[in-house]
This record gives sequence, C-alpha cells and structure tokens, in this order.
Amino acid sequence: MSDGSTDAHGKHQVGRTESLPAAPFDFEAANREYARENQARPGDLTRRRSQTAIITCVDSRCSPEHFFQLPENETICLRNGGGRTADMGTLRSLTLIQLTSELKEVMVIHHKNCGALFYTEEWVREQIAKSVTNDSQDHYPLVAPAWVNSVPWLGFNVRKGETERERLERSVQEDVVFLRNHPLLKPTVRVTGWYYNLSTGIVELVEC
Repeated sequence: MSDGSTDAHGKHQVGRTESLPAAPFDFEAANREYARENQARPGDLTRRRSQTAIITCVDSRCSPEHFFQLPENETICLRNGGGRTADMGTLRSLTLIQLTSELKEVMVIHHKNCGALFYTEEWVREQIAKSVTNDSQDHYPLVAPAWVNSVPWLGFNVRKGETERERLERSVQEDVVFLRNHPLLKPTVRVTGWYYNLSTGIVELVEC
C-alpha cells in the first residue's frame, strides 16, 4: 500500500494526496498494442513454470512482475493491503491454487514504506464512522458500520523503538509462520519471507 502524505502538523496521513491529480491512462489502447506485439499465449494453469505463488501488497510500486522480470505464466501473484497471509481472500485463493495446480513454494514479500505501517484497526473504524452522514442518499450509512467491525484490517503491529525495517521483517516472519502452520496449506509447500526495498529495487531474504 502506498504511504500517503503528511498534514500541516507533520502527522502521517494515509492515502492519496488531493494535490496529486489522477493521470489518465488509455488501458484499452495499451491492451490492443500488447495483443498485436505478443502473439504467443501462455499455456494452461497447470503448466506454470516455477510452481510458485507470491503474496505481496496491493501497492502499485511493489510489482513482482517488474522487479523479478517475470514472463507470463511464471508465477501466481496474490495481493492484499500489506501482503498479509491471514487475509481470508488470500487463503481462499491459495487453497484453490493447490487444488487446481502444482504448488511448491509461497514467497511472502513485504515492502519498504508500506501504508499498512501507518494505520490501526481503530483508525480504520474512526475514518469509516466519520464518513457516515445522515443525509447520505444510499445504503452506505446503514451497512458500513457493521462491515467495518467484521473485517480484519491487518495493519502491522507496532513495538516501541523498532525501526521501519525491523517492523517489516518481523511482520514477514509472523506471516510466514502463520502460513507454515495453517491447516489449509500442504506441509510439502515451502514458505519463504522477503523484504523489498523500494529505494534500491533489491529483494532480500528474511530469516524465518
């Protein structure tokens, strides 16, 4: 997740800055160009070459397809905010991958400057509560409070005195251990943890 900005008091704010306008991108034209220049199509799902799945963050700066220079059908990338392994959608997808194809390794990758470093469960609930108004014309005020309390937001736990790097490496270790011990993951599947440094482009193995 992207880290956002700071307010007038220097306090960290999660999310896109209002001063940064959206840049239009012609997705359809880009796709047509891709289709013209790439005639070869990947094989079926069971023929992934590396037999590896990657769990990482939704942050657009953290792109395994780019920093590993992955060809098509090399891996499966599962993304969620923070790249957390306890995410129910990620566990569901990982289970389905095992049922439909061969899986030998799962790589868990967290990255520098992740937005999940800067929010807590309480912060998310507060922000949702603030956005609920009585004059809203849709169903949002009725269902949002119930949903916000039922969804685990999975921010990174903070320990006093930790550096960002230490906190991220600890979160990688926690997520790797969680997955290694999860009953839905076959014990034959290797689980490794990694730290991606946005500043250098280097991905480093984390001892887990």
